Amino acid sequence: MASPGAMASTSTKQPSPIVGSLRCAAAGAALPGVGLQLGLGRRRAFVRRMQFAVAARIATACAPLRVDWLLPTAARAGVRNLYENPERLGADRWAALIGARHSHAGPCLVVTAGTATTVDLLSAAGDFLGGLILPGVELMQQALARGTAQLPLAEGRFAWQPRRTVDAIRSGCLQAQTGAVERMFRQ
Repeated sequence: MASPGAMASTSTKQPSPIVGSLRCAAAGAALPGVGLQLGLGRRRAFVRRMQFAVAARIATACAPLRVDWLLPTAARAGVRNLYENPERLGADRWAALIGARHSHAGPCLVVTAGTATTVDLLSAAGDFLGGLILPGVELMQQALARGTAQLPLAEGRFAWQPRRTVDAIRSGCLQAQTGAVERMFRQ
C-alpha cells in the first residue's frame, strides 16, 4: 500500500495540510497523525483511497479484534434498503436502521439527532421506506445567527410561548425538529 503522502497529487499552489489522528478505543492503540495535501482535480479519488488506507490502518491497530465495516447494501441483517441507489444511503443511517430492526420487531420511526437530524421509516417487514435529513437544532440556530442581521447565536430555553428572542429561536428550532418527526410518524 502506498503511503498517504504518495497518494496526494502535486499542485503548484500549496494547500494547507489536513492532519488527522485516530484511536481504536477497544484496543487502546493510537494511530499517528497523517499529513495530506489535496490538489483540486483528484479529490474524490484521493478521498476514496484514503478511506481504504484509513480502514486498513484501523484494522491493523485493532488486531486481534475483528473489524467489520458496515456499508449500505440492498439488504443486510433483516433490513431491506429501498433507496433508489442503496449504496448512497449514509452508513450512520444504515446502522441505525439495522439497530432499530433488532431492538423492535414492528414498524418504527428511526430518529437520530446531531449536527443533522434524520427521520427514517422502517416497516414491520424490515423495509427501509425512506426518510428525511434536516439540519440539527444547533445548525438551525447557527444558520439564523449567520443569515440574519439581528438574531443572535445565544443559549435560549424552550418555551411554549416564548417571550425572549433567544427562547423564540431555541423553541422554533426544537418545534421544527418535533414537527418533522410527527409528520413522518403520521405516515
